[in-house]
Amino acid sequence: MVLHKLTVLGIVIATLGCDNVAWGGSELRLQPPPSKSDTLEGSAVSSNDSAGPNSVAVVVGPVLFMGRRDGNTVSLVPVGEIRGRSLRALPTEDESPGFMERFTRERLAPGAAFTLFAEGVRVGTMVASTTGVAAGFCAGRPTVSGQLELVPEAADAERFLALARSNGDARPYAPYRKLSHNRDQRVTSLNLMGRIIRTVGATPPPSILEIRRDIQVFDLMDGSPPAIVATFVYGDGLDVGPTTPGAYSVFLMGTDDGAGYTTSYMAYRQNDVHGKGTPRLFDRLDWDGDGQAEILLEVAGEESMSLAAIHRRGGQWVDLYHDVCGGALSGGTAAP
Repeated sequence: MVLHKLTVLGIVIATLGCDNVAWGGSELRLQPPPSKSDTLEGSAVSSNDSAGPNSVAVVVGPVLFMGRRDGNTVSLVPVGEIRGRSLRALPTEDESPGFMERFTRERLAPGAAFTLFAEGVRVGTMVASTTGVAAGFCAGRPTVSGQLELVPEAADAERFLALARSNGDARPYAPYRKLSHNRDQRVTSLNLMGRIIRTVGATPPPSILEIRRDIQVFDLMDGSPPAIVATFVYGDGLDVGPTTPGAYSVFLMGTDDGAGYTTSYMAYRQNDVHGKGTPRLFDRLDWDGDGQAEILLEVAGEESMSLAAIHRRGGQWVDLYHDVCGGALSGGTAAP
């Protein structure tokens, strides 16, 4: 095994020739994986099926994590349990006192390894070193941090989805490609938003461009042109904070089936009616292994952040998951 070093964006990164994986300047230590007796893997009790009123709930299936990097480290928080094609919320401390402590001890202990994904592909690994409690979410979540190990082409990735190594290592590395939106895609997002405003009867802004707070593009797994996702916010911002009367948000996805872009998913949320809940794309990944990528969203409320997800079912993009404390993405308004 040969260890190489290179500098990317001013960061010294060491690369293992056998796996072409970048390391944040640390030593590689090989550790055996934890046995099932030391983890919650293979437990037969679901998050809502505790053995008794005083028992601590455990988790059956693989857990999806999300995280951001800070220099050469990444901090992950659990999103939910993957159950077939569904995503299931983890128990809260009110539902199962002691759950967070047990989950942290048995799944996030120092030495636990996680497979990292960005832009829908596997890009590296993180080995846990410290744990804590995540701040800013409407539901209590633990957090785990460790040193970042990335393939060189993904050295600039900032956001990750992750699975425990026992669940993620079967997935091969794939070329990492982050797209930048172009003028045509930006104009398309404005046109799609204009149609939505007319369809739902939302208050027209002086400028649609001025209320576009976020736009991103990414490749779909079916080989069609890139998807466009954008968040528009009228009378408010994209971050957590107080709202104003009459404010609303629209999260939209535009896809092109060969006849031009149309709105394939839309969440219109009136803050006065449903409360503030402004979605923004976090990342996407085929986390359930069905051949179609799911999309994770961060949803900004007045006091905290919640999480939601959408996926394709029957040829349509529909809601998959949302934190109960954050509420549904919209009032059930369908895409025009």
